[in-house]
Amino acid sequence: MPYPPSIDPGPGQIYLNLSAFGILGDGVADATAPLQSAVDSLSANGGIISLPAGRFAVSAPIVLSNPNIQLRGQGYTTIIQPTASFSGTEIIRITGNYCTVVDMKIEYADPVYSNNPAANGIQITGSVASRIENVFFAAINGWIVQSTGGSSQPNYNTVFRNVRGYQCAKGFHLLGVAGSGVGGIHFVSDCYPNQTMNGDCWFIEDFLDLEAVNVFGEHDAGGGGGGYALHIKGCCNALFFSNFDFGPYPGPGGNHVVLIESGSNGDPGHITFNGGIIEGGQGAGLAVTGGFEILAQGTHFFNNGTY
Repeated sequence: MPYPPSIDPGPGQIYLNLSAFGILGDGVADATAPLQSAVDSLSANGGIISLPAGRFAVSAPIVLSNPNIQLRGQGYTTIIQPTASFSGTEIIRITGNYCTVVDMKIEYADPVYSNNPAANGIQITGSVASRIENVFFAAINGWIVQSTGGSSQPNYNTVFRNVRGYQCAKGFHLLGVAGSGVGGIHFVSDCYPNQTMNGDCWFIEDFLDLEAVNVFGEHDAGGGGGGYALHIKGCCNALFFSNFDFGPYPGPGGNHVVLIESGSNGDPGHITFNGGIIEGGQGAGLAVTGGFEILAQGTHFFNNGTY
């Protein structure tokens, strides 16, 4: 089958159209097994799984364990929809290197996150150079994306671009693991956890090397879910934020907007805020209870309760 030039799989790769696997995007038929079969049919050379417009019901995680797999939709008209009886800790799990999830929406049918089974949207573990791009999450009862280093392999060179969440429990969790040197190296741009309902928008924990540009963090201040727009904890180092907007909705409300604190594995340091706004917290805009060499320049603090 011909494929658009924009998704040329490259030499040795395969482009799969899911109609050959009998997958229906009607939001009723369970697509889990045939979709996983399509993913598993790809060799180590990888390939592209092309999802057309439609709602693809899944009742268990879709696992990308082979390298070089690209799960691609047709924009927000392609919807991965976990069922009300979904069983698993994440909707999509990436453990293979060089995997991509792009151009789709992941959302439950019920728009109230707390009514849905607890599961993260995408879990990345021990994967090099994964990419999440142009993905919208809604009503996820967990982290929209959690990136956790493996016991011996950090998630090096991971890219998040134009990833948004709306009224999900929590936003992004970047977690290093001591066994793999708390390594990170993530590149984040144009990402926006909007109205996180029961936790942090951004939680960065024991993690090295982050460049985040054009990022928002807006935690719900009216629902009593707590959390921070940005929470940095433990042995974090070399974190850079540019062109950012952190604060609660509606504001002012909630806790501190940004909290930086020590953890059991050490103190955060070498953190830079360059050009943005921290606003609307009932506590401090930026609260630092542990850490060193933290720089905020070109940063506007507005309508915070204390500092």
